[in-house]
Amino acid sequence: MRRLVLVSAVGLAVIASAWLLLRRDSARIEIVKGALWRTGGSGEPVKVAGPGEFLESRDEDRLAFFSFPTSSDEPSLGVWPCLEDGRVVDSFQFSGEDLRGITCLTDAGWLDRGRLFAVGHVNPSLSCFLTISLEKGRLERHEGVAFCWMPRRAVLAYVKDPPHYCPPERAVSEIWIGRQRVGEARFRARWTVAWAPGESKLAVVAELPSEVKVFAATPDDDGVTWQGRWLPSRNAEGTGSFGIDGKPIHPGCIWELGASIADPLPRIAAIDVKGIERSNKYANSTITRVQDWTELRDADLLGTNAFFRYKPLGALSNGTWALRTEECTGGTGVFMNVLLVRLERDRVYDHDRCRWRIVLKAVGSIGLGDRDDGTVELKGNAIILGKSKYRDEPKSITVSLE
Repeated sequence: MRRLVLVSAVGLAVIASAWLLLRRDSARIEIVKGALWRTGGSGEPVKVAGPGEFLESRDEDRLAFFSFPTSSDEPSLGVWPCLEDGRVVDSFQFSGEDLRGITCLTDAGWLDRGRLFAVGHVNPSLSCFLTISLEKGRLERHEGVAFCWMPRRAVLAYVKDPPHYCPPERAVSEIWIGRQRVGEARFRARWTVAWAPGESKLAVVAELPSEVKVFAATPDDDGVTWQGRWLPSRNAEGTGSFGIDGKPIHPGCIWELGASIADPLPRIAAIDVKGIERSNKYANSTITRVQDWTELRDADLLGTNAFFRYKPLGALSNGTWALRTEECTGGTGVFMNVLLVRLERDRVYDHDRCRWRIVLKAVGSIGLGDRDDGTVELKGNAIILGKSKYRDEPKSITVSLE
């Protein structure tokens, strides 16, 4: 009797499993009139997500749907790995802390046969890379702004930017490979992360308005620990690379940042570069290039016979540029300075959309005086002031903004 009950129980379990399998096989995910629906199986068709609330990813003989309804109060992520014809293989639902702050999905797809991914947008300085294990049904969250998955090593490399409200002096971007922090940067940039062929090296490219910086990382002999460093910038000592799209920065940007002799401190800390270029204020200005100098003349703005000009000395190791400036107000005086500036890229809300802008920010200055006849050079992070009528001996000023 006990054996009969046991056999019956086993038989019922097999039947139940077969029924569930048939039920799963009969369930499909379909796109109907732009919306995502679950059809087949038992019950009526169920609308999973509306138009614009899901992503579809195909990879060889596999298909996956990712739903992220924006109409719900709490963010939720639905994941359906399917066969090529849309038959459901499995399904996962995620919510709670792992999805905190995500407003929409920007990308999704397959990492390998056993993993899926989705990228969620939080704000202009933060996204989330979500990995989904099909075997464990588990979701992992990584926060950053640029991501790259390494299939052979099954590890994620990414860049974490500081929050957009973080003060500049505390803003540090971090470079991560898996759970190891391998580098950092004290500037904001547009980031790209890429693995070399064979996954032997990692390259992180930081695109700044005036130059491109590259961070390279290689594994130690154990293949687990990584070492990285910033490669020397080809523009670090150049005088011709302080510009945008191959053109020098409008001298009005630098002139606006300079402090008036009558003021104890500068009044303007940052300038929208494109805003100056398109401003009617400089519509009648004349801009000329003389050797390495870029000169501005405008009788209405500067005065008759007045001029302002600047000359790039080079860039410090942290991306700060040193500019030599000269200003004549129309008389015999020519007032000279070294202005320290940074070119940065950030986001601004413009009418009904967000756009990128390039900002020139003043971060320091060194007064040279009227018609200083000494030389001014940049060597490394030191500004060398040569002998002049104001200095009996050369003077070295090391610039540190840390």
